[in-house]
Amino acid sequence: MVARIPENVKFSRKFRKIISKIALGTLSIYAIMTASDNQVYSFPSLISVAQAETGSGCTANSGKIDKLKQSADGFFKNMRFAEEPYDATKLTFKDETGKDHRLAEFSGKTLLVNLWASWCVPCRTEMPELANLKRSLGNDAFDVIAINIDKTASDEKVKDFLKSIKADNIVFYRDQSMDVFNEVRKQGLAMGLPVTMLIDKNGCLLGSYNGSAPWSNADSEKLMKSAMEADKKD
Repeated sequence: MVARIPENVKFSRKFRKIISKIALGTLSIYAIMTASDNQVYSFPSLISVAQAETGSGCTANSGKIDKLKQSADGFFKNMRFAEEPYDATKLTFKDETGKDHRLAEFSGKTLLVNLWASWCVPCRTEMPELANLKRSLGNDAFDVIAINIDKTASDEKVKDFLKSIKADNIVFYRDQSMDVFNEVRKQGLAMGLPVTMLIDKNGCLLGSYNGSAPWSNADSEKLMKSAMEADKKD
């Protein structure tokens, strides 16, 4: 079950900025408690209605966004599509060797970027979905990037979890500093975990979703293919 704030509820940009400064510890409790009764709570109307700040290398592309909206069916009608440009290329994280990476390195690919933690029950629920989506659609034009933001869990513990749910086809990336999450939260794109962003081949935000989602179902694949097709024409 997914509980949502009604679609007609609107919040000012200032209010969203205030909300985004809530202590991260509170957000962590949110992510755990909302799944305690086997329900997944998300806030698609609150999150991403006002997208991130401008002043980046990305420009508004209403034509591309409109086509994506038209291709969104079923569950993914709840996805919030970018109303303002946001350049995600500056997001940084590490691989299992500790080497730093930037999302800019994946330029040329349509990306589904997911931020998650092993203590977050909704994150654990959707990770197999992301793994299956990568198995189905992953290629030179599309990839799933999952960034773990556990602060204390060892690399081995996180990787063992991914292996146990047959999601170890997803490349291991993490950011124990949580800077990547704090950046996304600062921009009003996240209030808790998981948060997932659809990014075009230029590193620009297409849409985002807070909460777990059926990423491997037919509607998701249709949306991803639409994003890839739009990137080919761009």
